[in-house]
Amino acid sequence: MALHIARGTWRWRLKFGLMAACAVSAGAYGKEVRCPYRLSEQPPAGLTAKADTAIAGWRSALKTKTGEPAIRQAMADYAINLLLLANRLEAAGNDSAATDLRRYVLRQLPDTDWRIQHQAGQGDLGANEARQSWLRTTKTPDTTEICALAARGAALGGAESSYRLALCTVEAGSALIAMKDAAAKGHPAAMEIVGRLCISGKLEPNCSLNGLCRSAQAGRIGAAAAIGWKLTSSDQPASSSEGGAWLQRAAEAGEALAQNNLGEWHERHNSTAGGRQMALTWYQRSARQGLPAAMVNAARLLAGQGPERCREAQELLLKAERSGLVQAGEWHKSLVCDP
Repeated sequence: MALHIARGTWRWRLKFGLMAACAVSAGAYGKEVRCPYRLSEQPPAGLTAKADTAIAGWRSALKTKTGEPAIRQAMADYAINLLLLANRLEAAGNDSAATDLRRYVLRQLPDTDWRIQHQAGQGDLGANEARQSWLRTTKTPDTTEICALAARGAALGGAESSYRLALCTVEAGSALIAMKDAAAKGHPAAMEIVGRLCISGKLEPNCSLNGLCRSAQAGRIGAAAAIGWKLTSSDQPASSSEGGAWLQRAAEAGEALAQNNLGEWHERHNSTAGGRQMALTWYQRSARQGLPAAMVNAARLLAGQGPERCREAQELLLKAERSGLVQAGEWHKSLVCDP
């Protein structure tokens, strides 16, 4: 017996977790949103190997005491550049690489800390944001000092500092102003947050999704999922192929929402048996991560494929009900599998 649930009934809407500030009616995005699928270049390979060579050279030169101040300054500048790169990696969603690089700096260049602090105190923006990065890597981060540095860095025009200031700020309106400032300056994480707020209708009408696109292109998986979801919505038919590519990237990275939405995209755009099987595959991957909507979608496709798969559909509907989707229980009762 087939399970009659209209496709798209449970198209899973993205949830947005920043401050609920300046909520207005949902903005219009124009007749079409475009976001070509491309990714920014990744950091060069062998970075730490090159750093090891440079640091070893400086350590050797320090033993002679010749030109020591200049050498120590060069080491501090190098540490700053590495920490700023770590900030950019994290902003682009590469958290593990960013953390590894920060730990490398603290391990290999611990004696540069004083100079970085001094330069930050003198109003050097790069040193300021490197110092924030350094502090966030310590075992017991000093959030008070980090937030104070973020405020000074934001006043100097730093995108990373504006982003950190937004995270430090309790008052929602002020936090949103700082986040939008960071997004306007090209900070990928901030652009994702502002773009999600735009989609959710919590910003001004006609807000742009260009930043969300740029965030996805920078490598942020959450942004890829969000822009893919928007581009594959029913009011964006011309961009559906771009949206499918972004959903594919996010789904392959393990985003349950993107996996479910990619399944729906395949189902809408490929009515063949192969298309339905591809959709089912993505629904099942999402369902295994506990997404109730994906459980229902998978059950809908499984229900008409024979008794054994029909019973799989029943189990999925029960799991969906237990996960909070009450109506799935009613669908389960209506689904009768042949012996």
